Amino acid sequence: MFGLMKARTCTQPVELKLHRRLHYCGTCKTLGSLYGQKSRILLNHDTVFLAEMLSAIAAPDENLREWQRAYQSFNCLALPTAQDRLPLALQIAATATVILAQFKITDHINDSKHFLWKSAGKIFAGDFRKARAQLIAWQFPFDELQNILLSQQSREINALRSNQSAGEILDDLAAPTALATAMFCREGARLTGNLDAEELLEQMGYVFGKLIYLLDAFEDYEKDLRKGDFNAIRAAYRIVNDPSTIKMPDDLCAEVKRECHQLAFQLEDKIRALPMSATFAEMLINRLRHNLSGKIGALPVIQPICKTASAICPTKLSFKTRFRQAVDFSQTLARRYRAEHARKFGRWLAPLIFLLVLPIAFVNPQQATTANSFGECLSLGLNLMFIGAALNAIAALISKPIQFAMPNSGGQIPPPNFNQPLASANQVGRKRRGGSGDNSDSGCCDSCDCCDCCDCCDCSDGCHCDCCDGCNCCDGCDCGCDCC
Repeated sequence: MFGLMKARTCTQPVELKLHRRLHYCGTCKTLGSLYGQKSRILLNHDTVFLAEMLSAIAAPDENLREWQRAYQSFNCLALPTAQDRLPLALQIAATATVILAQFKITDHINDSKHFLWKSAGKIFAGDFRKARAQLIAWQFPFDELQNILLSQQSREINALRSNQSAGEILDDLAAPTALATAMFCREGARLTGNLDAEELLEQMGYVFGKLIYLLDAFEDYEKDLRKGDFNAIRAAYRIVNDPSTIKMPDDLCAEVKRECHQLAFQLEDKIRALPMSATFAEMLINRLRHNLSGKIGALPVIQPICKTASAICPTKLSFKTRFRQAVDFSQTLARRYRAEHARKFGRWLAPLIFLLVLPIAFVNPQQATTANSFGECLSLGLNLMFIGAALNAIAALISKPIQFAMPNSGGQIPPPNFNQPLASANQVGRKRRGGSGDNSDSGCCDSCDCCDCCDCCDCSDGCHCDCCDGCNCCDGCDCGCDCC
């Protein structure tokens, strides 16, 4: 999995969790149903984000629990069979995934000529043809899309000898990705019947695509130099391919980060303007902020988003609490089964249901407790995300006991001043997170999404962010973070 819009939902309300799961797993299963099992490896967070937005805009009142049973199941092998009942938003996202993967593979073949990329192109050739035919059937301007994306190589050649400014070169190089993303967003609005949102989604898609391209060039800067591949930032700023200076210069790094932040703020404005619920829009914005801060450092926070102590990440509970809640949940499902099958063998099978559900609810309470029946809970045994999370949970329990610190109320951080160096703007947030020296309270994770808002943070006497698993919520925190 890759992409900017990776979600963390452990403290989200049940309906938002369900919305994310059905669109994440739904896009994956729709890929398998339409284009074959192997195409599911192409899934990425950003096309799932497209499905979420289209669904939230086109059908905000849709009951997701009425989707096909295969979508409701946690079993990764259960695919929807009635193709006439596949949600259109998922079909669009799945088709976009395959088509964009085709052009991405083609771009890698042109850049590196590596046999692995050539092999991938041959393996997925049939899926690409089928996805292309689907777009044409939808009256999608595929020829225009193809011309835009295939112009990438000529743009890269021109960038190496262009006399334009660095900003103009980057804009030109990012244009194919930005225009293609805008096109899928615009056509998605048209296909789902939400014509009023076409222009807004197109603008949002353009900014999002440009941000994705710039981040990709930023993250691959050193790798591209080692391999001798083209890198947009190096070409735009005319950095000489010198292996002895492989690290990006500090002033250039700060400038690229500042541009990413500005694009992110533009994207936030576009998301808020879309005809969707304010709660859902803010959830998407918080997701963007967290993931962007994980890639390029702290993103200045405009408003506090921390929740209360009642929303504690269920995957980070102590052994005792985890076991007690697993018992309670297992009893609930056993009683529900007994009541629903009172005339059959419900009374005798209820203890067995309890014993089967208990280890699943203990190992991964976050996913298990979203199941509505013991059948759904047992299907987690064939869910790849559950298996990975279960292994991580077991390793965490063995390695060290996890304790929670109670959060303080989050304070508001002023908007960044782009006239000052980026490091200074970020330091404002870090100082607030680390304690300002006065009697005011401020949570150290105002912009963190490690548990969606890092409810476990307490910086009054140092940073205790025990729910972070590789999270950057305390990146650079002056108070000494013990986990990030």
